[in-house]
Amino acid sequence: MERRVWITIEDAQTDAEGEQRHGTVKTQGTLTETPDGRTLVYEDDDGTRVRVQATGETVRVTRRGEMAMDMLFRAGENHAFDYETPHGALPMHIETDDARWRADERGGEISLRYALHVGGQFATRNALDLRWCAEGEGADARQ
Repeated sequence: MERRVWITIEDAQTDAEGEQRHGTVKTQGTLTETPDGRTLVYEDDDGTRVRVQATGETVRVTRRGEMAMDMLFRAGENHAFDYETPHGALPMHIETDDARWRADERGGEISLRYALHVGGQFATRNALDLRWCAEGEGADARQ
């Protein structure tokens, strides 16, 4: 069953020089529940379609638009992928420290902790927290 949800994404990055950046995005999207997990779909500000699938111990984030990528997060594992741009592909890989999720009938959350490497070089250490709640279920994700 698919339903409309409010989504809040909080992101913190620390680069190789120790500079930190934080951001928060709030949007609407859809949630589909399956027997083994959840799938969220939403659009970024730039129109990129983002699909987040949480099943078992794995979280997959797929972005489709002018820029595209498919990232797989599983605690303790590395995953290589290409960041597709109009000018060509950029090789990247992530080292996942932690990937977890939980959900109930009112909402849920996904928490990712990982290091991002671009072209074989360390780029950033990342903390990403994504929360969702059903429309009308509370103000948590809308604030």
